[in-house]
Amino acid sequence: MYGKAKHVVKSSLFILSFVNLCLGWTLPPVQFLSEFVKGNDRTQISISVPFGIPSMKMYFRQLTRSVCTKWFGHIKSKGKLFRENEIPASFKFSGEDVVENRTTLKNPQDLIVFIPDESDIDSHIEKFIGWFYHRKRNNKEYWLLDITSLNTKARSRLDNLKLDLDDDLFWFAYSNEGIELFEVYRIHDDFGITVKPYGSWTADNGLTSPMYGKWIRRKNMQGAKLKVVTELQKPYITEMIPTGSPGEFEMKGMYAEVFLALQYILNFTFTVTKPPDGQWGGLQSDGTWTGMIRELQDERADIGNTDKGLSNTCIIHAYFLFSYNFFCCLSSQKSSCYIFRNHH
Repeated sequence: MYGKAKHVVKSSLFILSFVNLCLGWTLPPVQFLSEFVKGNDRTQISISVPFGIPSMKMYFRQLTRSVCTKWFGHIKSKGKLFRENEIPASFKFSGEDVVENRTTLKNPQDLIVFIPDESDIDSHIEKFIGWFYHRKRNNKEYWLLDITSLNTKARSRLDNLKLDLDDDLFWFAYSNEGIELFEVYRIHDDFGITVKPYGSWTADNGLTSPMYGKWIRRKNMQGAKLKVVTELQKPYITEMIPTGSPGEFEMKGMYAEVFLALQYILNFTFTVTKPPDGQWGGLQSDGTWTGMIRELQDERADIGNTDKGLSNTCIIHAYFLFSYNFFCCLSSQKSSCYIFRNHH
């Protein structure tokens, strides 16, 4: 039975290659997407293709029945009832210049697959970049982009993608053996994009993926220079000593010790400044912010640190308005909140 299944997959790969010669683009093997979805805990799939083809109905049927969801007995999506061994999937046609296509994301557990047309690769990559830019700051979906047919111009355009260290963008390319996978992210605004081998897929061996988790793979920040904004706040920051560089300080205290340890582990450097207005940050009647939050909002700082000077209400407002990432350390008497700017 297993041998028969492998034969079917190999036959499908041959058919897909033939279709690519005729159309200029290829639908990814169903088994590849199925294994990627299960391996990354995705619950929905949205596939962008240049246009519809007659075989798409059968492909859709195979795809929805090939993925087992963990959480739901039944999932209702777009008027269809999916059984326990199915997953909601949809197609979008990138050849149609429709505004709705930009809003492909409905669920943080989505997998978005983008298949460009080789015959018009430049415009399709531009369309992908446009859709990718329309993400909200707190979107945590996964993206799969077929780069098999990319030319030099299209590849260089992808170098300017707005990416963060925590983004989940993957490129894949067809090879003689199967499919090669790469993960793509940006360590910091001052760096180019990082493209690393992520794994591979073959009909014989299935999907192979990294042994270590994302934050182990990406923990080396390669000396990125981070900008920290804070104020004196005992016992977290007991001293702020001018360094000699205009507006920069050396900090002492618990917060400084934590940061120095992280600097060693994650391989980054940092400078410390104070908010120009001396405030932690408050939401104004005109919708703007003051203090430390304003420095983060205007991208003059990457990380802010505060204790009771910023109320829980302000922190919640800042999160929902700007979608910053938060890490909070709590003690019995005080709390200190570290706010990390989301770069896209």
